[in-house]
Amino acid sequence: MISAPLCVLYTHDPDLVRRVKAFTRSIAQLRHVAESGRLDAVLEQSGPTLLILDLRARESRNLLDELRESWPDILIIGLGVARSEPLRDAEQSGIYTAEDVQIDRTHFQALIGGAFDYLKVWQENRELREETASARLPAAAARADVVTDRYGAPSMPLLRFPRVFRRFDNVDALLASVVENVADAAGVTRVGIFSKIRKGDRFRLRAGLRCLPETYELEFGERDALVRWFERQAHLVSRDSLDQTTDRTERSLLRRSLDTFGAEVIVPLYARGHIIGWLFFGHRMTGRPFDPQHLEGLMILAEHVSTVLENALLYEEITLQKTLAETLLKSIPPAIGATDENAIVRWAHPTAEQILGLSGKELLNKRVEAVGSSLARFIRGAL
Repeated sequence: MISAPLCVLYTHDPDLVRRVKAFTRSIAQLRHVAESGRLDAVLEQSGPTLLILDLRARESRNLLDELRESWPDILIIGLGVARSEPLRDAEQSGIYTAEDVQIDRTHFQALIGGAFDYLKVWQENRELREETASARLPAAAARADVVTDRYGAPSMPLLRFPRVFRRFDNVDALLASVVENVADAAGVTRVGIFSKIRKGDRFRLRAGLRCLPETYELEFGERDALVRWFERQAHLVSRDSLDQTTDRTERSLLRRSLDTFGAEVIVPLYARGHIIGWLFFGHRMTGRPFDPQHLEGLMILAEHVSTVLENALLYEEITLQKTLAETLLKSIPPAIGATDENAIVRWAHPTAEQILGLSGKELLNKRVEAVGSSLARFIRGAL
């Protein structure tokens, strides 16, 4: 969840991952990174955050120097072997703190709490500086130039969504096709769809184009701050218009969300008055910022996608219920058959086929008389 404070843990030790997860479960969200090549991407998504660095890793010394130079807005807690050289070097390097890897839960949670308090103050100060700077800008400079190009409005691929839906039995394949069409229609470099399958599930990335690998690990509950914000506000989020959000907490939440998805715009998706997910968009292919005309186009795109997604989720739910019902009926020992109101056989239990001496092919979509005149009279009488 983006609303919870975020820790990033870099280690190759699965035991340390389990311990830190247990220590932080009630106070923070933890993202584990095991490859140094992915650390920059995770930190870029996370914004100002707390990094827990395993100093026992061979590359930790070089990594520590690179992190302090490239990411001055993160706090680093180093964990190493007591009295070891890497731990002493980390203590003298100016990071937030360096501790024994066998640190106890109470002390560790106190360090985490103090680090989050520091980051909160740092974030508030940055937002105050941004507010002061934006207040000095002339109104004319704050307005984006309106540029019309071939990506200025939704294009023809939207009209193909219903036909695409009918061609796919697999919902994941459908949504993958949808994001490709949306990216082409909107002229953007990145698109992703978050949704849940059924009520009570968590929102997950169901399909994406050029999304960061870490985005696929994200989950959001119905009570998450971002989901609740969409329920209350019901409008899109644009990086260029964040300064119009007067509430600092909300502005911080939305900025963190955009960073986490690697997005410039997030548009909520609704069906029957309830949020069923959201679309996020990366930069425009032209490199130009989104102007009001383009944002209106993205809202129109989102309305089309909402319809497709609602149908896809309904199809997924019906398919699941049908599979469960058929599995249950087939597992019942007595013979069972089903007809419609016109006495046409629509389903037959395998045991019923054996008793009647007829195959499914001889029964299905045939008049009930196919099972025999005596039984047919009882069935028609019941109808």
